[in-house]
Amino acid sequence: MPIIPPNLRNDSAITQTTRVSQVTAEDFASRVGRARTNVDQAIRQYKDNSSAVGMIRFPSSEVAKYYTVLQISDYQRTDLFNVDFKTNNSIVLPLPRELVKTDTVSYEEAEVGMVTGVAANALGKNIPTNVQNLGALRDRLSQMSSSIGSQLANGQYPKELTNDLSTFQNIGSAIALEAGQILAPKGVENATQAFAGYSPNQFFTVLLKGPDYTKYTFSWQFLPKNFQESQTIAKIYNVVMNAKAPTAAIGGALWKFPSMFRLAFMPNSMYMFKFKPAVCTAASFDFSSGGQIPAFYNSTAPESVTMTLSFTEIEYWLGSDYKLNNDPYDTEGPARGV
Repeated sequence: MPIIPPNLRNDSAITQTTRVSQVTAEDFASRVGRARTNVDQAIRQYKDNSSAVGMIRFPSSEVAKYYTVLQISDYQRTDLFNVDFKTNNSIVLPLPRELVKTDTVSYEEAEVGMVTGVAANALGKNIPTNVQNLGALRDRLSQMSSSIGSQLANGQYPKELTNDLSTFQNIGSAIALEAGQILAPKGVENATQAFAGYSPNQFFTVLLKGPDYTKYTFSWQFLPKNFQESQTIAKIYNVVMNAKAPTAAIGGALWKFPSMFRLAFMPNSMYMFKFKPAVCTAASFDFSSGGQIPAFYNSTAPESVTMTLSFTEIEYWLGSDYKLNNDPYDTEGPARGV
C-alpha cells in the first residue's frame, strides 16, 4: 500500500488525503491549464481580481485542485435589483461539505370569485393577455356579470355561459348561494348549501408573487497542522465575524448594513453553480472538535474548528441570469432591465 505524503489533502474534506486529486501551489495553474483552456482562463481571472485585495488562504501550505473563493465587499446598491460589489478582502478555502443550492419562486392561491370565474371561462381563448386589453376585459366581465344577473332574474339563460339547461341551473344555484353569503347569516347559507347540494366554486387560481432570495448554508472543517495555520483560522474568524456584523451610525440612531459576500467554486463553476452577492445571516464556529470539550495540542489553539456560514443573496435570479460558461461572476442577463 503506497504511503501518502502528509502534506496532501483531499479536495472536499481536509481530514482526508489522496495523491491524485492534489497539486502543489507551484504547479497548480500550469497543470490544470494544460488540461482545459477555460479553467486556465478562470484561474487567471481570479488572480487578476484578487491581486489588489487582501487574501487569506487555508490550508496555507498547498492548494486543492477544486476550491472555494469567498469575496467580501462593503455594502453598496446601484438600484433595487443590483448591488455594486467591489472586493476588499478574499478567503480561499477547500470545497465545503455540502454542495447544494436551491432557487425558489413564490406563488400564492387567489380567489377569483364564482361570477368572475364563470365569465372568464366563457370567454375562453379570447381572454387577452396584454396589459392594454386588460382594462377592456375588466369592463367586459363587469357587463357580463350584470347581464347574467338580469337574465337570471327574468328566468332567461345567458348564451355567454352555456346552452345546457341543467348545467346552467347549477350555476344559478351557485349564484344564489354567493348572494346569500352577503344577505343571509352563515348558518342559513350553510343550511341552504346542504339542502340544495351545491357549493359555489370560487375559482381559485395560482398567481406569481415573484422570485425568492436564494438562501444556502455551507460548512468547512479546519484541521491545522501547525501554529501558523491556527493563526490563519483565527484571522478567518475575525474577518468573517466583522464582515457579518452591522455597525451603528449617527450616534446609534441608524444601523449601517454589514459587508456583502460572494462565493465562487473554482476552477469549474461552469459544471457546478454560481452565486449572487449575499449577506451572511449566521456564522457558527465549533471549537469542540466534534466532542464535548475542545482539544488543544502543543499550543493554546484548538486542534479542530468547524465553520458554518448561512447566506441570503440580495439579488434575484431572473430569466437569462443562468450562464453556461466558466466565469463564476457572470450572473446578469438581459432580463434584468428595470
